[in-house]
Amino acid sequence: MAKENSTNKIMAIALIIVLLIAAIVVIYVNLPKEDTKDENDQTETPQVSLNITYGDQTVKYTFEDIVEMENISGTGRYLKASPFFSSGTIIIVPAMNETSNQYTGVKISKIIENIDNLPEIYNVTVSAPDGYSTTFNSTEINGEMITYNESGNESLNDVSVILAYKKDGEYLEEKGPLMVAIIGNEPISLSNQWVSNVFDIEII
Repeated sequence: MAKENSTNKIMAIALIIVLLIAAIVVIYVNLPKEDTKDENDQTETPQVSLNITYGDQTVKYTFEDIVEMENISGTGRYLKASPFFSSGTIIIVPAMNETSNQYTGVKISKIIENIDNLPEIYNVTVSAPDGYSTTFNSTEINGEMITYNESGNESLNDVSVILAYKKDGEYLEEKGPLMVAIIGNEPISLSNQWVSNVFDIEII
């Protein structure tokens, strides 16, 4: 009889424990959930503020503003080159050619077209936070630029100078949300014309 009572007590205690666990689970499931985001989640669109300046005008664009503009895609590659002079002529000696990639972005000419009183002839300086910058003239911005073949021979080609936000279909988190890319039918341009992590464009 004592053994039976002991068994009944154990079963009762086990039942109480099971009920308590079930109650805790129900309460936890019904608690309001906080809207938390994984800081390492790289699926989110990167954020950036782009400044366009011309004289006393300043226009700011968010990353979303850029993405919503008319975009263009094309292939491009750049030449890591060392220039030297021979008989007064600059010669490009290829060191290593990057493979061709597809870039998607917005033409810089499109981004600056709403600037008031934009002159026909101008220069555009594109800068990164680390101080690196490159300058294009208006002819280059509008698509006419010297490009090279793999031997370093140059020719005048039609290209598109863009602020790219995707490379081969992926956002450019690894180098910054926006970068200058020179695209077209796989033109080869000089690497110093490509700027990563662009945050400022100045029109002069």
